[in-house]
Amino acid sequence: MRMCEKANCKRETTWFKTGNIRTAIEGTRPEIDVQYAAYECGLCHANSLGVIYELLEWTSDGSSSYYTHKAVRKVGQLPAPSISISPELVERLGTSAAHYKNALICRNSNYGIGAMSYLRRVVDEQTDNLIDVMADLSRSYGRSRR
Repeated sequence: MRMCEKANCKRETTWFKTGNIRTAIEGTRPEIDVQYAAYECGLCHANSLGVIYELLEWTSDGSSSYYTHKAVRKVGQLPAPSISISPELVERLGTSAAHYKNALICRNSNYGIGAMSYLRRVVDEQTDNLIDVMADLSRSYGRSRR
C-alpha cells in the first residue's frame, strides 16, 4: 500500500508489479545479485514506482556452483519513500500530525522502535477524541450508560 500522488488519483492503493530486471556482478562467489522491480498504481495506472533490492543469504547445494538465496534487502526506491500525510488526516490529528510525520520518517529510515514512540504520543493525545467519538456513536444508536 502506498499513496498515489497523481492529481486524478490522490488515494492510498495497492501497487502491482509490472516488470523487473536482474543484474549479477560476475566474478564474485556467490555473485552479487541486484534486482530492479517496477510497480504501477492499481487505481489510475498512471503512476509508477521503482524498487531496487539485493538477494542475500546465498547457499550452495554443495555438489556444484549453483547458489540459491533466502532473503532480500531493499537498497533503494524511486521516487523516494513519502512522508506526506493526507490533508484530511492532518485536520483530524491537529497538533498530533507532527508526531505522526516523525513516526513516518523513523519508519522509512528503519528505526521502527523510534516510530513506535511517536505513534504512542499520537494515541495518548487523541484518546479523548476517540472516547468522544465512541460516546457520540453510542448516543446515536440509542445505547444508554450502564
